[in-house]
Amino acid sequence: MNARTFAAGLALALSLAGTSALAQSNPARSPWNVAIEVGPVWQHDASMQAFLSGNGVPPSSGLSVGRDVLHLGSHFTLGAEVGFRTVANKGYVRQAFTTSLNAWQLQAGLSLRWELTRWFTPYARLTAGAMALDASVRDPNDHTLDASAWTAHGGAGLGVLLTSGAWFEGVGATTLRFTLAVEGGYQRALPATLDASPPAPTDERLAADQIALQSTTMGAVNPSAAYLRVAFGARF
Repeated sequence: MNARTFAAGLALALSLAGTSALAQSNPARSPWNVAIEVGPVWQHDASMQAFLSGNGVPPSSGLSVGRDVLHLGSHFTLGAEVGFRTVANKGYVRQAFTTSLNAWQLQAGLSLRWELTRWFTPYARLTAGAMALDASVRDPNDHTLDASAWTAHGGAGLGVLLTSGAWFEGVGATTLRFTLAVEGGYQRALPATLDASPPAPTDERLAADQIALQSTTMGAVNPSAAYLRVAFGARF
């Protein structure tokens, strides 16, 4: 084997190795992702104080499904997602009334990932959607006032995505990867007015005989909050 033949063979081997390494790190091999998320939120508006005295940093949880939609050069990927998220607030007013405010969020999002390495990916994420608010106030005699409202929200965050290696290629799951994302950001929600009314009796006869009551305005709440999002998921 002469020097020219050896050099040509070495160049071919290096080219194949480079192609194999690129295939291992190519995000297009695992375009879909699904994740379960948890984390605290920090609601700071004064209108939320009546719902925060029981848990000043309420927990949130959610589920999201997404897909890569565009690769920008060799290092950037744009992804789209849809998701569901809930935040549960509990509080007390004058040590006598128990309050709760649950927020149910439907949202869509876009994320731009910077593919530094196969396993370490910083990203920026934007979300927007609708939020349903369900509030209740209960007195010591178990009389309750219930209120609900809808509002819009949008958010922005920065985070890092950690991705596992190709652990399951030997069993045929060539695109399966596990992921862990840690993200911090802020969600801005429009204020929503809560109109409360006592629940109707479950007995139809009593409900028909009940004197008509008008709803009472509890005021507007602003559930805007900073958040920490920890998402456990899989890409495939």
